[in-house]
Amino acid sequence: MSFETLINNSILKYPRVLLEMDISVRNDQWINYGAGVWKVNMDNSYPEVDPTLLIPFFALNYETIGSVKVDSFNLVKVDSALEVVNESNSFYFDRTSKDLFIKIYNYDKPSLHLIKIGVMYGFSYNEFIPQNSLDTYEGRVKNDITISMSRDPLYYGKMVYDFSSYNLINSDAEYDSFGEDNNVYGNEIRILYGFEELDYEDYHLLYSAYLEKIKVSESELAVTLSDKRKQLSAEVQYQCTDKNALEAIEELLYTVYSIPYNSNYYNIIQWEAAKALVPNITIDLVTADEEMAVNNIIQDICSSVFGLFRIDPDNKYTFKLLNDAVIVDTIESYDIMNNPIIEYDPTEIITSTKIGYNKDWNPGYTSPYTFLVDTSKEQEIFDKYQTYKQKTFFTLLTNLTDAQSFSDYILNYFDTVRGTTNIIVPIKYYSIEVADFVNCNIKRRNGEWMGLRKCEILGKSYNLKNNTINFKLRIGDLV
Repeated sequence: MSFETLINNSILKYPRVLLEMDISVRNDQWINYGAGVWKVNMDNSYPEVDPTLLIPFFALNYETIGSVKVDSFNLVKVDSALEVVNESNSFYFDRTSKDLFIKIYNYDKPSLHLIKIGVMYGFSYNEFIPQNSLDTYEGRVKNDITISMSRDPLYYGKMVYDFSSYNLINSDAEYDSFGEDNNVYGNEIRILYGFEELDYEDYHLLYSAYLEKIKVSESELAVTLSDKRKQLSAEVQYQCTDKNALEAIEELLYTVYSIPYNSNYYNIIQWEAAKALVPNITIDLVTADEEMAVNNIIQDICSSVFGLFRIDPDNKYTFKLLNDAVIVDTIESYDIMNNPIIEYDPTEIITSTKIGYNKDWNPGYTSPYTFLVDTSKEQEIFDKYQTYKQKTFFTLLTNLTDAQSFSDYILNYFDTVRGTTNIIVPIKYYSIEVADFVNCNIKRRNGEWMGLRKCEILGKSYNLKNNTINFKLRIGDLV
């Protein structure tokens, strides 16, 4: 059976959670395998090379390599050595031969870069070897693995970093010196979900993040993970003039982190769909003589176009615009496993906006922005809620037309008090992500209630021990 068939069964049989933790080690041992392709063998076995040329080499003795980092970015994992030959910035590890192949952009030699290979440690709730895999996943995971994703309910573009954590059994003292023996910070962690009868290659990657910190006690190793967007923290002086907002992000990531715009690093379909709709922006930190972290620049871009910059579970950058016309799924009432409580918060209402645009980046200004004050819906909203509330937004937009469109978005989104609620559903809804829209019918146990509503996903968290997902919904109009 396929993954999709098994996960959609009403009763899940033998679900498995795999946790992969890569600990990076520097490697400078490489032999040339072809044009721009280099390899290292974990057992120091190179029958094709004159032994006298291998005198400085030694066996690494690592069982599995889960990731490879070149300077500040990860290579893309592919499925064969042939794919490495055809794809720059990629790697492939042959578990049988213990060969690791890499190819770096521009056919660069490894000696020009700092290359770290991620030695994989595998864990699960119970010791397990997946079908068609040579890797043992130790049964050390305690309690549940926390994975939580959300967005700021008011500022659509603001980055709310995902949070996750897990605890491993350490009662045998196996990990007492783990923090001292390894450079743990910044390494990749992956969480996969599948079933006992599936091949390893058919497991689904639910989440990937980086290791932020660990705590060791006599009984456990506690690991805290962090959102990979948080790593985009280099301070830079970026400059662009009247450029498409998403093209600016592409340029920023390529200039600072050498991340090319292609399907290895971006969800091209979603990215291009959003790129066709976003306005142009201007940023001039050079004139302002300021530096800013890359992730903060991206956040300012997102906040200017009412968009959300995310990294998919498969490590690809994607961009989500608020679009309630696209319904990704329907959550059936019989799949809601809790009794929802609906909360209404009128503090989110906005009656008028003050949109800052056409920023003056020259130092010494009196006021850096031109402002649009939009009170077009103020009386209408006041008549419903008996309150006035103006909200100021500072944007990177360049003209009045785009500022007005931005204001229209805000006022249409925040002109009505919307109920929010949390629902618990089976894990079969795993593909629904934060900022997606779904149709959802919230019922009483013995009758109707909300009817079929268009709902936005504000938050998502997994309970992998119970094979469930908790969604936070913003309840919209009747379908």
